[in-house]
Amino acid sequence: VVLVQGVALDAAQLSLLFVSGLVAAAMSGTIVVALLSLMERFSNSLRDAGEANATLEMMLRMLPDLVWFKDGTGRYKFASDAFFAFHGKSREQVLDSRAEELFPSQRTARMASGDAYVQQTGQRYYSEALIPTTDGSTIWLDTIKTPVYDDQGRLVGILGTSHDIT
Repeated sequence: VVLVQGVALDAAQLSLLFVSGLVAAAMSGTIVVALLSLMERFSNSLRDAGEANATLEMMLRMLPDLVWFKDGTGRYKFASDAFFAFHGKSREQVLDSRAEELFPSQRTARMASGDAYVQQTGQRYYSEALIPTTDGSTIWLDTIKTPVYDDQGRLVGILGTSHDIT
């Protein structure tokens, strides 16, 4: 069980929270209530953890937004296919790595400032930034980083979503 914004979530609900990155980018401060309702209805229909994981993987492959989770040490423990494609990195290159091991220092400095804000304040971080892509063009990304807590209230990581608003 992990606490997200003060609400206890089990593994299936936390998995669904990852999928909800697209919703997070489009909603206001009422997101937690809406997501919990959605997660409860969805998780009630999925009894088997294997089925839930397979469904989660399928849904993540279809998401157009970048979604990721970093643990408390800053290592990527989860990311959507769109995240891998945007950064031009494979799943194997990204998972269990830190941003500074993967990306140019200019990009990691921007990432680190948002992560630091979440870690220091325990609050969501919002940003819009012009980001260079792997093909040399630039796009505007709307990014939300959300603190994720364990059942003792300790910060265990950061859930992030980025949506192209170009």
